[in-house]
Amino acid sequence: MSFRFFYFLFLFFSSVSFLTAQEETNTATGISEAECADEIASLQKELDLLKAQRAMLLDSSPKTVEAKNEGRNIFIVHESTNKENDMRFITAKISLSRQRVEIFEDDELLYTWKVSTAKRGYATPIGRFTPYLLERMHLSKLYENAPMPHSVFFDGNFAIHGTDAIGRLGRRASHGCIRLHPKNAKTFYALILKNGKENTLIEIDD
Repeated sequence: MSFRFFYFLFLFFSSVSFLTAQEETNTATGISEAECADEIASLQKELDLLKAQRAMLLDSSPKTVEAKNEGRNIFIVHESTNKENDMRFITAKISLSRQRVEIFEDDELLYTWKVSTAKRGYATPIGRFTPYLLERMHLSKLYENAPMPHSVFFDGNFAIHGTDAIGRLGRRASHGCIRLHPKNAKTFYALILKNGKENTLIEIDD
């Protein structure tokens, strides 16, 4: 007999042995097709439960959800909020001629405040800017360590910040920065911290 005949004979007996072993394994474990289907259904219920839990964690509104699985009642209580859902777009519109700033949250006007911008001989930048740096208390190296509380830097050394020269607000009085009442500067600073520099626009016009 040829080598090829013995080779095919070997493959045949190997296949028969494998099928026999597989049948013995199924018989030993006692797993039927119906039981396999039940197990798959149970796993699907577990998956549905996990999806319900994930949906709750992404939901920003407080609520209690009841999920049922294999006769068990599972209560998921979610009280936190999704930070991204709370974020708003902040716009500060500054008018040099009026010496005023209007603060918008999305399209809603929140505040109108007096400001002081550059006095004669100095200039406040005009244009549209995004803040790049926030400092709770900045000391100006250009002007003898003058305090600049709640500084929001938007263009080089120019910033929106609080001032102790409250009586000059509403008039041009700065070296180029945009001065605010300390309380208003703190409020604006907090809005940016909450919503992010990337979600803040500063518009300055004549």
